[in-house]
Amino acid sequence: MEKTVSIIVPAYNVEKYLGKCMESLCGQSYTNIEIILVDDGSSDSTPELCDVWGDKDDRIVVIHQKNGGQCAARNAALEAMSGDYVMYVDSDDYIRHDTVSQMVDFLEESDLDFVRSAYTRVGSNESAELENCVDTGEKLVFNQRGIIENFLLAPYSERKCFTAIMWAALYKASLFKSVRFPEGFIYEEGFVLPDVYLAANSAGYIDRSFYYYRENDDGTMARNKLSDKALKSLDDWREIHYKFKEPYPEFNKVTCERWVKGYLAKLAVLVENDRVDADGFYKNKIISTLTEKHDYFLQMDIDKSYIKEIETLISSIEDWKRFREKSKRMSLFSKFVAKFFSR
Repeated sequence: MEKTVSIIVPAYNVEKYLGKCMESLCGQSYTNIEIILVDDGSSDSTPELCDVWGDKDDRIVVIHQKNGGQCAARNAALEAMSGDYVMYVDSDDYIRHDTVSQMVDFLEESDLDFVRSAYTRVGSNESAELENCVDTGEKLVFNQRGIIENFLLAPYSERKCFTAIMWAALYKASLFKSVRFPEGFIYEEGFVLPDVYLAANSAGYIDRSFYYYRENDDGTMARNKLSDKALKSLDDWREIHYKFKEPYPEFNKVTCERWVKGYLAKLAVLVENDRVDADGFYKNKIISTLTEKHDYFLQMDIDKSYIKEIETLISSIEDWKRFREKSKRMSLFSKFVAKFFSR
């Protein structure tokens, strides 16, 4: 018997994009789907559009709720869904017509816990660019260690199958039996995917772009923006480090370095920008944590450059700012030299 796929779609002020998204979902070649469409307290015509789509197709379940953010919307949908498998699609994105059928086939034929695919970025002018994909259709299978290694080492490797995104994937619903999204957060994937990956025995990756991710400057994933809301996700790599510390100690160094790197990068933004973290809560938290954990980071044998930067920060914030500026100049000079001699 064909399994039911639940597709979770949080919707907030997406009147311009919801139609294309829903057309792509309702037009799937795999028809045994339920679409949980959650209007998260929108202030435009999104609530009415959700109801129109609910009337059009009896596979659509519409939920209206007060604005609580994407995590709250996804949690509401997880409580309401009844499918054997689950997908997450953002309401300003869309998917290829054979996405569900291709993913279900791969998951079932290889007895996997979830399947991830490549994706394409779509700009505001509708231009499209493949992301980490040559679109060969190649299928790869990973055991749990392979999943986690890929997730943790992706920035340092050509292999980027399991980066920190929820969408462009099909999961067994059982993976989310005890997993929920942290409400009030954005950039929440680092708090959710580790639990999913630790619950999975195997996963697959298809080198085919089934998912079209819209670059939206107003969206929660807008690049290069740091807000008080985004700072709630400050501790994602700290959480990841401790979750994998015992089951996968071979990755302790890299997770610790990503924790430190993330802290230092955010601190650099906060020091230069007084429009966020006005009371200095997060800035002080970063400094105090790096100070308190100095010996622990030594124990984890993280790169000496990070230790040096932490020690400079402990000395004084002004010393640290000079250290960062000097490191930045040296990095630019090294790039210039490398480019000059590569001619």
